[in-house]
Amino acid sequence: MLEALEEFLKACPKTVLDMGTGSGILAIAAAKKGCSVTAVDINPDAIDAAKENAKKEKVKLTFILSDLFEKVKGKFDLIVFNPPYVRTEDSEVTDMQSIAWQGGTDGMLVIDRFLKQVKGFLKPSGRVLLLVSSTDDRVPPIPGFKTKVLKKKSLFFERLFVLEVEPS
Repeated sequence: MLEALEEFLKACPKTVLDMGTGSGILAIAAAKKGCSVTAVDINPDAIDAAKENAKKEKVKLTFILSDLFEKVKGKFDLIVFNPPYVRTEDSEVTDMQSIAWQGGTDGMLVIDRFLKQVKGFLKPSGRVLLLVSSTDDRVPPIPGFKTKVLKKKSLFFERLFVLEVEPS
């Protein structure tokens, strides 16, 4: 995801939202390229870690503790999301560490929620960089959006795709 983001940042989007920021690595990379960056996560420990990493890297980020877009305001040129996508049963544990990777039975639970809301937070020419997983070589369908594969990585049991996504 970081490789794809760095390529995308050559066009220098002014405003970036890093959804599910985790450690803040993607938000920090965008801030280092001169973007105004908002980092969002549902986990307060992740926000604390991202704040500490931003401080170490000497970059300014805006942080929001939020379940997806619940507390986010504004529109962005670029929204980056490395979501929970691991296929899990509904009975899996739901502590803060587990929700960082649990994607529901098809791996799309959080991604589907994100896609239902994201259009309202994109500027007219805004784009999304989204990581998705598949157990075969097919990109999962993203209804209502045009997608372009920017990066692909094959692992033992899955294929990871970084997609450029725009409303259609």
